[in-house]
Amino acid sequence: MKRKTESIFTKNVCFDGYLEEAIDGEIRLADYYPDAQEILKTELITQIVGKKTVGDKIRVDGSGVFRVYYVSSDESRLGSVTLTLPFSKTFDVKKTLPPDSFISVGTVTQYKNARLINSRRIEVKASVGIFVKASCKTANEYLIASDADFEYELETVTVGDFIGAAEREQRIVEEFAVTDGTAPIGMTVRCDVRAHLNEMKAIANKAVLKGDVFLSVLYLSESGAPQRLEYSVPVSQIVEIEGIDENSKLSGGFEVSEYKAEPVTNAEGVADKIRFEALILASLSGYGQKQIEITTDAYSTTCDTSLKFAQTVSSQLYDVLSFERAFKETFEYSSGEVSRIFDVWGTLASTDCEEQDGVFNLNCTVTATVLAYDTAGRICSVDTDIPVTAQVQTPGDGEYTVEPKVGLCSLSFAVTGENVIELRGSLCVTAAIYKKTAFTAVTDIETSERKDAEPAAALRILFAKENEKLWDIAKSHNARVTDLMRDNDIASDVLPSDMIIKIFSDK
Repeated sequence: MKRKTESIFTKNVCFDGYLEEAIDGEIRLADYYPDAQEILKTELITQIVGKKTVGDKIRVDGSGVFRVYYVSSDESRLGSVTLTLPFSKTFDVKKTLPPDSFISVGTVTQYKNARLINSRRIEVKASVGIFVKASCKTANEYLIASDADFEYELETVTVGDFIGAAEREQRIVEEFAVTDGTAPIGMTVRCDVRAHLNEMKAIANKAVLKGDVFLSVLYLSESGAPQRLEYSVPVSQIVEIEGIDENSKLSGGFEVSEYKAEPVTNAEGVADKIRFEALILASLSGYGQKQIEITTDAYSTTCDTSLKFAQTVSSQLYDVLSFERAFKETFEYSSGEVSRIFDVWGTLASTDCEEQDGVFNLNCTVTATVLAYDTAGRICSVDTDIPVTAQVQTPGDGEYTVEPKVGLCSLSFAVTGENVIELRGSLCVTAAIYKKTAFTAVTDIETSERKDAEPAAALRILFAKENEKLWDIAKSHNARVTDLMRDNDIASDVLPSDMIIKIFSDK
């Protein structure tokens, strides 16, 4: 007979997969691009534009955006060209996922390369690793003390209760005018986009997320002089999750799935605007917290019992920290290598997380790229790696886990001496801190007829020791705990001293 149970919900990984994808193509320079003589640097930006579950498979659609920087044939002009190549990858899950599964996708660049075929053609190759994780909402049952025929040993535990996860896309399109007094756009070199969450508030079954998208554009004027533009766009999105309210704990944020920034010419043929288009993904997870009474043991005074147990590990969203971690690094270069800085930018190359005594260290590597002119007036590129560590402190009163998200907020430079550049920047860190609670609870009781050899005596006397549990005494003698407490004038479930316990069989 199935007993009455209730459930708490946990977020469990039901699929975790990894595949690699080769991305190859060829760039043919348009007529208005200068001839290429030497490749300076190749970047690959992986954008995930779609993910869909079909039966027992997960399909991921994306694109690899190659950005190639090169030196023109006259060795004095910078060229920059972009090629976007789509890809699609299908993961075999081997089982049908629940309809409310939450799919997350991440990528890592294994390698990237560009080579000149001739002055007008560039071959690009890359390999990208794609990580897919499917999380499912899982019900974990525990027995409710509802049957008067049984004795229940109960324990109160505080647990996290996963409500659900969801995401929603929003496409934004904006046009920005070139700043007054700034030269019109000759050729865009590169653009960076990042999204930042400012506020998140839950109401009945939905949450409002507000933030900003920041755009940075580097371009060359008609004369070849570098210019930089900075813009921001406010974003707001409503994400629905059945069951969340103002008391729910939320974890979420904005992510830029894909973007592009292109010059726009006016009626006179002058490029005096930037058209910015981006796909912004708002993601949200909701958690509750509650106290539950679990059954740790049970028995019957009239029949034999067999118990079924299950272990549950719940994650309670303790806090979400958002902060910036500033860093500074002195970069020395060889004498004569750099005469004038063209531009400096950075990418987050890697991040790993390690825990020690309740402190989580987020070890990051920022790769800074310096585009400059050498002493001969030729454009050159120099890279340097900057190690940065950000720390997340947990309370230390239990077992905690941290899910961090790290992004590069800013990177600037200053020439501080001969052959010396000081790089200054900051990382944007968001860390969701979860407190783990593990417990083992009775989920069901099976019974069978008890065959006693002879009837129990009307009164039994037991000599019990201090600190013995009344539960253990009652269970071993097929008695009820409440009867023993009443008949022996005991107020607690642990004996305060050595005692003589009376057990009446007719009670």
